[in-house]
Amino acid sequence: MTTDLDDEIRSFMERGLRHVSAAEAIEHTSHGAATFPAAGFRPRASRARWTVIAAGTAAAACAAGLVASQLGAPGSRPHPHHGASTILTAAYVRHLASASGVALAHAGRAVIVSRTTQDGVSEGTSTSDITFSGRNWNDSFRESLPGSGGAASTTQSAINRVVHGQAYDYFVADHGLAWYHDTGPNAIASMAIPDPRKLLSELSPAASFMRVGYTTVDGVSVAHMRATDLSGLPSLQLGNDTPAGRLTSLDIWADSAGVVRRMSVSTSQTEPAGQRYLKLVPKNAAGELKALRKRHPHLTILAQKSGKLIVGWTINPAAAKPRVDRSSVVVSFLDIGQPQVIRPPAHAYETHGVG
Repeated sequence: MTTDLDDEIRSFMERGLRHVSAAEAIEHTSHGAATFPAAGFRPRASRARWTVIAAGTAAAACAAGLVASQLGAPGSRPHPHHGASTILTAAYVRHLASASGVALAHAGRAVIVSRTTQDGVSEGTSTSDITFSGRNWNDSFRESLPGSGGAASTTQSAINRVVHGQAYDYFVADHGLAWYHDTGPNAIASMAIPDPRKLLSELSPAASFMRVGYTTVDGVSVAHMRATDLSGLPSLQLGNDTPAGRLTSLDIWADSAGVVRRMSVSTSQTEPAGQRYLKLVPKNAAGELKALRKRHPHLTILAQKSGKLIVGWTINPAAAKPRVDRSSVVVSFLDIGQPQVIRPPAHAYETHGVG
């Protein structure tokens, strides 16, 4: 048990325990979401000189030629015995990262679907439907957790939103299921909303991507590519949706322009058995709770007081051997480059980091 929390935990326990369950969010909008910071990508300035325009046209033609040489002409399918499993060139992999970064720099939508298992048994699934436009973004997420000991499975959901530098949450807190406007100094950072574009950092020539086939994603013809060397790739960065453990697979699907439409990663880790953990979490930190539940599906909220929760979980309590946790995350990029309408909620209870 964490000794640093003894005093506050004892205070909580003396006042009695009250189980707290999250209710489902009832707002379901397709475009009412908030967006990420621009992640370092800048708008390209307009150019007035014909010579520069000509140079840009030539560069675009070269990029198109590079795509065609690596993936074939748009809509085409190479003969299955003619280079279907070609290792992609370093230049093309760099083109994938650049073209995708520019296309997704300012606006769009992404859906993240995550699944976890413990020793092969499902421990839950979650879906984050994220829209972003400029520096505004919205994360509407839902989690489904299997029941244990004969209990029924549960589903919970919430919304994290940022509009014009202001943080909003939709979940259960002091005023029940409602919108909360968090004015605390760390309100936005504590949300840790996933930025799927950060997965593009995994597009490294060192991964030795191999083309393994062709398919369609959301009606768009795409080439399926798989990393054959995962050593040396950067750590996965997906905010609250970051899977724990060692990267075990990486697949991407890109269109004829070299823009990535889908990415899939898998991870694995081994954890010791029987270890108990406790943690203090702000009541309005729906994103932090989401991240904890993703890693520890049987997490329990033990008590609450003054805007804080004590949550606890035990790793593999029923077995005497370590457990193997595996996670898979699939990110689909949608509405690429299309501006999204993201507004502050009509009414929200103002809080200051306590919910």
